[in-house]
Amino acid sequence: MYKTVNTNAEEYIHHILELKLKAYDDFLNITLHVGQLLENEEMKEVNRLIVRREDVMRVIDDLDKRIFAFRSQYIKKINPSIIRQVEKIFADINMKIRQMIEANEDCSIIAANQCAAIKKALDNSRREETGFRKYSTKTQLLPKFLDVQT
Repeated sequence: MYKTVNTNAEEYIHHILELKLKAYDDFLNITLHVGQLLENEEMKEVNRLIVRREDVMRVIDDLDKRIFAFRSQYIKKINPSIIRQVEKIFADINMKIRQMIEANEDCSIIAANQCAAIKKALDNSRREETGFRKYSTKTQLLPKFLDVQT
């Protein structure tokens, strides 16, 4: 899925950045799907996708380490034409980051609204239980039946 190839330095950085852009695409798609699942309250599937998102984040971290290592070794040796290509990929990555942030905020809002609804339902349930206890008396206990045929 995110395999690197052995090539020259310019092809290598271009390839790594393309992999990073693909990982960001995957992260965004997973996040958008999580939002849909949250709305449908499919929590088991949400949890599965959150694990997948964490895997993609680890891939992105690994790619970032590779990019940093590359920059420290080759930054002065890069051909200007490859720099233009890299800048285009960085622009695409920045756009993906903005989309990811927006999608993640949407998921947070959905989750917060569902949490508030659950709290409200629990509060209502607690009030109903308290009210039931106030109006029921100990004399209204269910009758006990004894089996006298032994």
